[in-house]
Amino acid sequence: MPSVRLSRFFSLLLLAACSDKGLTEPDELDPPSCTRVAGTAAVSFSLDRGETIISTAQRLSGVKYTRGLVALTSARLLAAHAKTVLLSEDAGCTWTQIGTLPLEYTPVVAASETHAYAWPDSRSGLYRIDINGGVSVLTPPGAAVRGVSVRRLPAEVLRLADERGSTHDSNDGGSTWRAVGTAVPVSSTVYTVAFDPANFNRAYAGTSNTGIWYTTDASWIFPVGDIRSGITATRT
Repeated sequence: MPSVRLSRFFSLLLLAACSDKGLTEPDELDPPSCTRVAGTAAVSFSLDRGETIISTAQRLSGVKYTRGLVALTSARLLAAHAKTVLLSEDAGCTWTQIGTLPLEYTPVVAASETHAYAWPDSRSGLYRIDINGGVSVLTPPGAAVRGVSVRRLPAEVLRLADERGSTHDSNDGGSTWRAVGTAVPVSSTVYTVAFDPANFNRAYAGTSNTGIWYTTDASWIFPVGDIRSGITATRT
């Protein structure tokens, strides 16, 4: 079966329940062949830009969140729902639980065909998820994690931004870290750091009262826009 462009398959319409970020993937995904999702009610999909959503065999109950959803290969998907880690080997048709996370609200970033990293948003903690080995707890630098990115080739580099926007790299899967950039040069709180999946060195930092900062070399040099007056500049 031919693959389909991600924008036509999952895109923003791959519905992780209450999910708003954390989608990282190969350029193309295999289209699912099912008419109903089995194994979880946390993830579904649309093949027609959201006009119809594929039903799930289970139903959600209570308030739970799916903050992480990534594609490790064109058919292998990983999701973090509440504290559970879910795996699909058939492009999102069937899901099985493969592990448990210590905390909820965990975005996920893909690292290879067999593992990914997760972190509790804006809190301290970092986890490695292996599809065959469950969840390993790592020790991140800094008091809180604001964003994580992975450069896969030529060798894996794990990059993390802390509560000041300072960036740290690890070449050994999070066992050791080295500082590679400066903090956002203001006293305001850094709420989140978003890394460009197409450019490992490009990132944006959202702060509490000094707007959005931009970098291409792990050093924050100027703000993109001010939230008090509206964002007026666009960087590419």
